[in-house]
Amino acid sequence: MDKAQFDIALQNFESTAKDIAVFAPKGSLQKNVTLPSKLSAKGSFKGTMHSFLTDLALQSSFGSAKVKASSIKV
Repeated sequence: MDKAQFDIALQNFESTAKDIAVFAPKGSLQKNVTLPSKLSAKGSFKGTMHSFLTDLALQSSFGSAKVKASSIKV
């Protein structure tokens, strides 16, 4: 993953807590953590896991957030 390059444009990603539970490795979801029943995301991610630029709009049954962030590996 250190050398992987990403250029992702999410037009409309939607999921549920049940979807996440199916794909999460067994034991990785702690019992004291509650997942939102519904979630969606729109936006972009470009770069690597260590050096990237992202602009995302997130919505869930818990609320919403807008994230504009960048990270540069030094």
